[in-house]
Amino acid sequence: STAVDDGGTAEGIVGSPGSPLTHEQRVAIAQEIRDAQLQRQWRAGDVANAWEEELNEDFWNRYANEFGYTYPSLRNVMRVCSKIPSERRHPEVSFALHNVMVGFDIETRDAWLERAHDEEWPVKRLREELVEAGLLTKRPKIKRWTLDDLWKLFEEWHEKEECEDCHAVDDFFRWLGEQG
Repeated sequence: STAVDDGGTAEGIVGSPGSPLTHEQRVAIAQEIRDAQLQRQWRAGDVANAWEEELNEDFWNRYANEFGYTYPSLRNVMRVCSKIPSERRHPEVSFALHNVMVGFDIETRDAWLERAHDEEWPVKRLREELVEAGLLTKRPKIKRWTLDDLWKLFEEWHEKEECEDCHAVDDFFRWLGEQG
């Protein structure tokens, strides 16, 4: 286990002069970090679900912000945890991969998570494979524009087109800029 001293340096993650960490020690530290990351969302979701059930609105008013998630992210973590009981979770597979598979039946979910683990797929690859297998529809790409980009595009369009009510569009963009 590692500890952080008051100076902000970590003890136990580097060897001392003349006594460097062994390969086994380094692997153990790296695995501890990996395992903590793999388990973080499960722990947060399970605890949040239990506390919400126990405390109702008090959970959201008093404790939810302490988890370090935005409201939508915490809600999502809680949803995944409530849909996949601990005995059905694959400890070596990321929470994000479980999130992709949350809507599938147990057998399908287990088979695809096992394959994703064996072939070391990231989320994008799992989604692609599910689309190819006809189990998931491809999400449409959504173009996101900055307000500056929209203004430039509007100006380019306005120069080429005759617009009977361009003042309304111009007014809308000005109003939109004031909202941010």
